[in-house]
This record gives sequence, C-alpha cells and structure tokens, in this order.
Amino acid sequence: MCIAVGVPIWYSVGLLITLSPELAASFGMADWSLPRAFILFQIGICVGDLGTGVLSQLLRTRRWIISGGMLLAAATAWYSLSLRFGNRQLRGVF
Repeated sequence: MCIAVGVPIWYSVGLLITLSPELAASFGMADWSLPRAFILFQIGICVGDLGTGVLSQLLRTRRWIISGGMLLAAATAWYSLSLRFGNRQLRGVF
C-alpha cells in the first residue's frame, strides 16, 4: 500500500513537473516555465494535504480519504492524457 500511495507523487513530480515546458509547448501554451509549475504543484500539495487532513478528522477514517485521493489522481491523469491523445488511443489501456 505504501508504494501505491507514492505513485501519484512520483508521476506528478517526476514526469509532469520535469516535462512541463515540453508538455505546455505541445498543448500550445506559451510563456510556461519549470519554476511556475513547481510553485503551482506545491500550492496544490498544501491545499490537498490540508483538505485530506480535515476530511479524515471529520469522517474519522483515513483509508477512504487516501483511496479517494488516489482515484482522483488517476482520473485526473486519465483526463489530461485523453485531452492530448484522444479517447480512441487510450481506450485499450484499462
């Protein structure tokens, strides 16, 4: 379970942030930089950590909150890839 929890973080930092200038250029976005991507990532991590902490305290369960966050990360990755490559090429993955 510990490795599965770290996969979305590795995907975000290792791939998306590192390759964000190239990804932005392929999506047609101008004026994008690696520091901007890193700052936005850190803001998102802080908001997500605070949100999951509050939700886990209110619901008295951490397992469902972490599982929901992992599903949300997978759905977001799926959506961003389907925007770039189209649904036809990604349909056979899952």
